[in-house]
Amino acid sequence: MQHLKEIRKRQGLSQEGMAMQIGVSISYYEKVEGGFKNPSFQFLVKLKKSFGEKVDLNKFF
Repeated sequence: MQHLKEIRKRQGLSQEGMAMQIGVSISYYEKVEGGFKNPSFQFLVKLKKSFGEKVDLNKFF
């Protein structure tokens, strides 16, 4: 998922760091970013809470 990767890179985080930042498992995060799993609503809420206005949730749909 390109948008998620862009957010992570702008923050200067590894996949592990991003997963820890938003409170999800590393394996789940990797699957979402890799496009193998769709993000859950809870995932998107955690992402938005962590990064606020820097996240355009419309790009996930």
